[in-house]
Amino acid sequence: LIRCDTNFKNAVVLDSFFTDGQKTELQEPTGIFASEDGVYIADKNNARVLKCNSSGEVLQTFDKPESVMFPQESDFLPVKVAVDSTGVVYVLCEGIYLGAVMYSSEGEFLGFYGSNKVQSNFSSVFNKFISSFISKDAKDRMEKYVPVEYNNFCIDKEDFVYTCTNTTDNNEMIKKLNASGVNVLATKAIQGLGFGDPKPQRIDGTLTISRFVDVSVDDKGYLYALDFTTGKVFVYDSDVNLMFVFGGSGTQNGLFVIPTAIESVGNRVYVLDKEKACITVFQQTEFGQLVDTAMDAYNDGRYEDALEPWNQVLKYNANYRLAYIGIGKANLESGNMETALENFKVAHYKSGYNDAYTEYRLDKMRTQFPIYFAVAVLFIVFIYRKNIPGINKLWNLLVTKIKNRTKARK
Repeated sequence: LIRCDTNFKNAVVLDSFFTDGQKTELQEPTGIFASEDGVYIADKNNARVLKCNSSGEVLQTFDKPESVMFPQESDFLPVKVAVDSTGVVYVLCEGIYLGAVMYSSEGEFLGFYGSNKVQSNFSSVFNKFISSFISKDAKDRMEKYVPVEYNNFCIDKEDFVYTCTNTTDNNEMIKKLNASGVNVLATKAIQGLGFGDPKPQRIDGTLTISRFVDVSVDDKGYLYALDFTTGKVFVYDSDVNLMFVFGGSGTQNGLFVIPTAIESVGNRVYVLDKEKACITVFQQTEFGQLVDTAMDAYNDGRYEDALEPWNQVLKYNANYRLAYIGIGKANLESGNMETALENFKVAHYKSGYNDAYTEYRLDKMRTQFPIYFAVAVLFIVFIYRKNIPGINKLWNLLVTKIKNRTKARK
């Protein structure tokens, strides 16, 4: 374990760990989580999670749960670990499809959290239909369909758990799970453009889709997702609007060969490349700072204050979608419905366009209703004038006066 400061200075190598004075070795550790009360290590091939201090002293060990709720026939192979603000420990295990394994801060097994659903396809639906007509032995020989494992996860300051999954559904690739394990990003992802590249990318002649291997969330709620397929980092806001994309595949600085982990700290983003054996640090650009300023005002509902920085953003990138959404909302707030509709249309922002069109329609009805009402009244009077003696008399008098004036002019 290597510990250093944020500038990668004063590095300390921790290669010895002790339990009750006895030295213990790590066997293929694959995950780490650092908190104020200790460092948690997923010690995969030792089938345990260790909690140790900065000196390597093991403070606590989380082993395979001895519970009927845990499948005892399965190996306990922890690969990732995270801890929330209350001290609850979440562990992702290889080969366990029931979700993350949960422990209390005292090491008590609490159950599973946030299992993925079984992915449906024609084969799984057909086999489910056939299984209702065959024997138990035949069912046991059929292909088993289980939920997809999570690739990685992280926990934000509000204890929401973010996960990434290897799936072909770009609306389900990344999830934000609440305390009940429900994905609160599902609707937002469907209404937006989803996660990753919207279309398969051709790499070395092969069509491939995004496959996220790690996620991170900063203090503002921005989501950073690391795509193993393309080496790109996708950055989303809390409404799943794409903010930035950077990185890529290659051996140059800023590109990756085998990206495996990502972390965001302040205005910096750290990406670990397994093949290059290095950590690449990205710092916010002037363009990013402008977007950040605009987003702060936008998220606070101060759309008018966000208008100027959004216009500055468009000078850097005339195709920046969020800028058109922000300007459209400022137009909507100021009552400029037609301009708001134009901006939302450019951004393909359906919900905003619907809201603006509803307001635009109501405004037109309010301003033009008196005219339409007067026309409707005159039309009704013209149709039914013979049935209303007083109206008919006035009508005939009006027609006579018009005829007389016409003759006089001639």
